[in-house]
Amino acid sequence: MADDITTASGRKALKPRGAPYWEKRKAGCFIGYRKLTEGAGTWLARWRDEAGKQHYHPIGSRLDDDRGTFDAVAKLADEWFNQCETGSHEVVTVKVACARYVEHLRVSKKTNEQGQKAAADAAGRFKRLVDSAPIGRIELGKLKTAHIKSWLDDQIKDTDDDERDPDAERRNRDSANRNLRTLKAALNFAYKQGLASATTPWDRVSQYEDVAQRRERFLTAAERKRIYAAASPELKPLIKALMETAARPGEIASCLVGDLNQTNQTLVLRGKTGRRTVPLSTNAFRHLKQCAGKRSVDEPLIVRDNGSAWDRYSWRDSFQEARSAANIVGADEVVIYSLRHCAISEMVINGMDLMTVARLAGTSIDMINSHYGHLEPTHAKEQLNKIKML
Repeated sequence: MADDITTASGRKALKPRGAPYWEKRKAGCFIGYRKLTEGAGTWLARWRDEAGKQHYHPIGSRLDDDRGTFDAVAKLADEWFNQCETGSHEVVTVKVACARYVEHLRVSKKTNEQGQKAAADAAGRFKRLVDSAPIGRIELGKLKTAHIKSWLDDQIKDTDDDERDPDAERRNRDSANRNLRTLKAALNFAYKQGLASATTPWDRVSQYEDVAQRRERFLTAAERKRIYAAASPELKPLIKALMETAARPGEIASCLVGDLNQTNQTLVLRGKTGRRTVPLSTNAFRHLKQCAGKRSVDEPLIVRDNGSAWDRYSWRDSFQEARSAANIVGADEVVIYSLRHCAISEMVINGMDLMTVARLAGTSIDMINSHYGHLEPTHAKEQLNKIKML
């Protein structure tokens, strides 16, 4: 009677040996089972190429008393056989596939500056999100839709710092979408190289919707004054500090008294772009010095009535009350973060160079150009109109 590896009882009857027992699937394709003296056996697949060379692929261990063991192994083996016949017998992980995609970009577009930037961008994303992550260790043949969806969803979790910005959720999802597109590009490249038998696992993963750039609401000077007048005495110091510094709400809220240098009239801010020291206008310094009072250097610079620091929940509710009382048109688009937008806009409109604005606000010139650059030509036109050429 032939040795049977397709059933648990058949495998149990086999004698332990170093050489596998083989089951033919089709011409040149075999599934092997190595019976061990103790414990579960091990499975492998064997494929013969056109030149007659044999290639082997370990599938792993399965308990002999598991129902459907052979069917599960056969499915994995068949996927590898299909990959071998349509491309390459090589088995690579997601991490390796991503690295090869980056190298492809670098080599194929090495004379193209944009191509090199694309390669550097992809390499950075993979380094942060794939190389040391669980998904990076998964073989392409074993990659499932659930793996990719979980990887995508993990990117929008644990973002407490960024949630100080009310636009954070949208931006986090937008960033995750870009990461997904880059990963899909790498996986599609691997598929074209014959390293994956299908694109179905990642084709089924959709991007997050409704991540378009939220509208930036510019508050006029009159609207800002109305909000400030309607704000509670407790909230007024925070509003004024934001308008005077163009800082993010979370950066101001986390400032300590010791961050205010009363000799140089500067303020240390810490946020998502790191630590920066910014100079203060006379008005800003006078205001923050008054906020500091005589509290010790390790206490919050701007405090609530109960002596605690502000957080995103308390300023959100307080600002909504002030906004409603001020009867602002389109109030739903106005949040406390809008004050930063207004402050940056005023800096640009009043002729401050974009490099200085970017440094003060803790952002990049590209971001300033993208969101506020349209304001600079208006100022330039006004300045030109003042010049008498003849």
